[in-house]
Amino acid sequence: MPLYDYFCPNDECVHHEEPIEKMHNISQTPKFRCSECNAILERGISDIGVKNPSKAKQHVANLKRGAEYSTPAKMIPNYEGEEAKTWEDAKELARKMGTTDESTGKKRNLTEQELATFDVKIKEEKKEKVK
Repeated sequence: MPLYDYFCPNDECVHHEEPIEKMHNISQTPKFRCSECNAILERGISDIGVKNPSKAKQHVANLKRGAEYSTPAKMIPNYEGEEAKTWEDAKELARKMGTTDESTGKKRNLTEQELATFDVKIKEEKKEKVK
């Protein structure tokens, strides 16, 4: 499960600018309370929160105001860092290149189940073309 950075919204609290790491499933939106002031913690952005707590505070303020953010970065079709034109091309590249088996260290072909992981992106790509 991933770790998330949370911040206390109380300006007077010691946890206001120091992130508090909490672990939970990505599909969950739990409410955590601050151990110092009992306020409900607000989730921040990990990289910004760790490097610059004031930016995390600004991000939380923007969210409260209903600010809209640009769409997330688009994933580029690739396999093990080698770019392809489409996700179908990336799947074919994966089929050709294979992978290294972690237990033996030897090269092997990907299983159909492993190749099927590309299918989600292929479906998304086809939906975008229809629009």
